Amino acid sequence: MGSTRRLAAIMFTDMVGFTALSQRDESLSLELLETQRAMLRPIFRDHSGKEVKTIGDGFLVEFPNALEAVRCAYEIQRTSREANRSRPADRQTRLRVGVHLGDVVDADGDISGDAVNLASRIEPLAEAGGVCLTRQVYDQVQNKFELPLTSLGTPSLKNVTTPVEVFKVVMPWEERREDALPEVDRNRIAILPLANFSPAPGDDYFADGLTDEIIATVSGIRGLTVISRTSSMRYKQTTKSMTEIGRELKAGKLLEGSVRKSGNRVRITVQLIDSGNDSHLWSQSYDGSLDDVFETQSDIARKIAEALKLPQPRVEDRSENAEVLGLCLRARTLWNKRTQEASDQAMLLFEQALKIDPNSARAISGLALCYSFAADYHWVDRAEGYAKARALASRALALDESVPEAHLALAALLMVDDYPGAEVALKRALALNPSHADAHEWYGWVCRGMGRLDEALEESKKAYELDPLPPDRAWLVVISYFYCGRNDEASAVCTQLIQTEPGFPDAYLGRAVLTAIRGEDEEAHRALRTYVKLAHEKINSKSVEARIEAHLGNRDAAYRAIDETLALVAASDSPLARAMSYQLSFAYALLGDRDRFFPFVEYLVDHKFMAPEGLLDPSQQNMAGDPRFAALHQRIRAAYGIRD
Repeated sequence: MGSTRRLAAIMFTDMVGFTALSQRDESLSLELLETQRAMLRPIFRDHSGKEVKTIGDGFLVEFPNALEAVRCAYEIQRTSREANRSRPADRQTRLRVGVHLGDVVDADGDISGDAVNLASRIEPLAEAGGVCLTRQVYDQVQNKFELPLTSLGTPSLKNVTTPVEVFKVVMPWEERREDALPEVDRNRIAILPLANFSPAPGDDYFADGLTDEIIATVSGIRGLTVISRTSSMRYKQTTKSMTEIGRELKAGKLLEGSVRKSGNRVRITVQLIDSGNDSHLWSQSYDGSLDDVFETQSDIARKIAEALKLPQPRVEDRSENAEVLGLCLRARTLWNKRTQEASDQAMLLFEQALKIDPNSARAISGLALCYSFAADYHWVDRAEGYAKARALASRALALDESVPEAHLALAALLMVDDYPGAEVALKRALALNPSHADAHEWYGWVCRGMGRLDEALEESKKAYELDPLPPDRAWLVVISYFYCGRNDEASAVCTQLIQTEPGFPDAYLGRAVLTAIRGEDEEAHRALRTYVKLAHEKINSKSVEARIEAHLGNRDAAYRAIDETLALVAASDSPLARAMSYQLSFAYALLGDRDRFFPFVEYLVDHKFMAPEGLLDPSQQNMAGDPRFAALHQRIRAAYGIRD
């Protein structure tokens, strides 16, 4: 066969340190090589890449255009980084990628030529986990590719005489390091996870639970913002410096320490640190029994207030059986995992605690929250679960109204059918603990459902400020901006969320909706494809597709997606199948299909698959002029106890 010449985008990949690893542990190196190949090949296909051949531990891949090649290179590094998070250090792999655009000679399925040679010279210039590309590629992708590209000048390349300008892709995680970080707030503190120095590794639950207790107590200091536990707990066993953690959380002060538990004896050591200069402001060790834990955490709060010259907190005079305390701390650690198995185990521990002390408001509140969430997620019969949760929450409040979780448990129940009542409970929880991120988040939902959109935005932002690391918090800020009609600000937060959490599906849902509203067909479809890939849920994904096509005005495509969604619902035996097709309500509204919109939404309302905020979504407003819409809005408000 003869050879042909054509223009192509060429990619070279390389595993960093593979040769050294092969010499040290050949079997491990071969195992990691196969893992890497299995991970990369589907990514090549997703971007129309043709694998030409493997060269040792690397790939030579051809693409039809430069933009697909660069997007593929980024996806490789993003996926690799995500995979490494769950692997031990000795099983992590890091890649370098180089991309060039030029003429290649195709002969018998292989390619050669100066373009291939140049691509191979570009790849070693990339950092581990990075991507380098040539000026020829840059010229094709600038203003089309989402990430910044920075020139590295014209480095000397082996066997290449013509100067070649090389660029690097500034990765989202790298960009965050290079950006000017916001100043930290001196009256903002993170309580870092206490290190477990107990002889029994299984006592980790006690260290985590005690961390939660200190967070709750320190939150009582007026004038001090306390970072939520979900953000703080991400730094468990971290190697980051105090300055790095402070900047990431915008916290001027950090509390770190350790706990050693042996039988009924416990030693707690803590130190307060100024994250700006890593200086120690105060430190102390506490030795005593488990019965002394409440006084210890109260004293820690008092000393922090004293060191920061803030008003002393009002501390409740509390005591609790040491065994009950241990069981509750272990149960809370499990419940925070938000899985059915962990929730079931937490319930058993709370019930065990109540056998010892039937009047423990802490255990009763915890059990109420367990039942409430189990009912929400259909882990138990909903009616039975809510009934048990309501009785437990009422009992906890009757015993001790100073426990914020008791009010939170009540609010979780009232959000099912009584938004005004939920508001009262959430306000009480926030009065007891102003730094409770969940309470601010839920209050934001309630405000949104009651039509107070600006207030909902402020509560969502407050929850995000207190708990900035979980992507759900930023996503609620996106939603809140969207409801307020502030789409540019919603888009900015959405872009930031994609950069910081590239594996979070809803971020791409947001980008798909917001770009579709602007009529950006290509970008909306690209974001939709990524969402579908990450979401792993067919009914919901297909209904989202219908919504995006409706936003774009592609009526035929929208109705095809609607029909495919309804076919999936009909074939499903899940009682939640219709609820998972929720996004069809937006598609019908955007298409102006009143005949389908009203019966569909009435079903959602009747089965509590739509909350009051559902009809306030801007995408539904095409139906607002119909008298049936106003009647439906009144009906859903009445179902949630909202009165004009």
